[in-house]
Amino acid sequence: MCRFEPGLRYQRDPGRPEPTARPPGCVSVAWPQGDQPRQLPLHACDEVGWIGEGLLRGQVRQSFAQADEGHGRDLRVTESIFRTVLDRTRHQFSEGWHAAAWRRTPMSLPRRIVPGATYLLTRRCAQRRFMLVPRGVTPKLFGYCFALAAERHGILVHALTCMSNHYHAMLTDPHGRLPAFARDLNSLTARALNAHYGRWEALWSSQRLSLVEVVDAPDVWDKLVYTIANPVEAGLVARSAQWPGLRTRPVDIERAPRVFERPRTAFFEKSRLPAKVSLPLSVPPLLEPCDTPTFARELQARVAEREATIRDRMAASGRAFLGAAAVKRQPRDMRPKTRERRRGCDPAVASRDRARRVGALARLRRFRDAYRRALEMWRERTGPVVFPEGTYQMRDYPGVIMDLPPPLSGQAA
Repeated sequence: MCRFEPGLRYQRDPGRPEPTARPPGCVSVAWPQGDQPRQLPLHACDEVGWIGEGLLRGQVRQSFAQADEGHGRDLRVTESIFRTVLDRTRHQFSEGWHAAAWRRTPMSLPRRIVPGATYLLTRRCAQRRFMLVPRGVTPKLFGYCFALAAERHGILVHALTCMSNHYHAMLTDPHGRLPAFARDLNSLTARALNAHYGRWEALWSSQRLSLVEVVDAPDVWDKLVYTIANPVEAGLVARSAQWPGLRTRPVDIERAPRVFERPRTAFFEKSRLPAKVSLPLSVPPLLEPCDTPTFARELQARVAEREATIRDRMAASGRAFLGAAAVKRQPRDMRPKTRERRRGCDPAVASRDRARRVGALARLRRFRDAYRRALEMWRERTGPVVFPEGTYQMRDYPGVIMDLPPPLSGQAA
């Protein structure tokens, strides 16, 4: 195996004859040690792409030099060695090539993304730092990015609260595109805030995105109240109405959608993104028999009750709320003084009903087992493989057939 060295340049050798069977989307690379040429794929991204074959891993920068026909493209190796490959290079090479490269690629547990499900989405900043502290352009910038991503992917928003170092959102995914929504939201927010702050490091934590499926109507109410009352729960303000950051209120669902203008920062100066986007709120599908005015009143009453309980608990323990003014003065490089719980349970479903919770976990377990079996068959290239309902990452790969969901009992023929 050839070892990549940082700073060395690997270029296609125009003097070597091209191999007869070259996978599409690849170039022949001659190594400085005189080894035989290897076939490496070209990833269609702007600056950084991924290449690899089996245990051969590395991160490369593609310089699109204007060369003659026969020189191709240069691949310059950067300072890091490959750790994960090929999950971002789909559609760039043949089925046989990426199936072989998948064999030794580790993977995390697959997510079950079912259209029409309701989720509690949570994302935290790196090292719990206050990168989203509610002052300046930050609340409006995050609101614009959130509304834009929700509009692009057809996400139904029920509640949203952006804290100083994380955010909570209650969402329904009608089209099974929630991972793409989270990707666009987090990517655009990180790039815009990093450019505004003049920083280069990661904005979001490297931990896996927290995505909890809410199963029952009582759990929807609990997560809605938790999302809206989170500033009070954290001991920052006595009432959620005093929170200076971005948040949604129960009465907002009865009003016109909130409109966010494109931020006037250097990052968006020459942007072609929409000048304005709106963020409408909706009633969760699990609560749809409840009309909009009734839903708003019920949610407001539940939030007020929860906040009163928290205030009584704070008074009994002798603690005081931090206050909105002190929250806005927090430095962005600070983080909470409390210790973080590590290596704990990462919930995938939420239900207070034990039977419903056990049933949801059983469905998730069956999905993961079926996904693992289908992935092993797909790696062996035995032909088209049927992946279980809820598969997201693999559904666009060649040779993958999606299993259809069971028909609804009330669906018309």
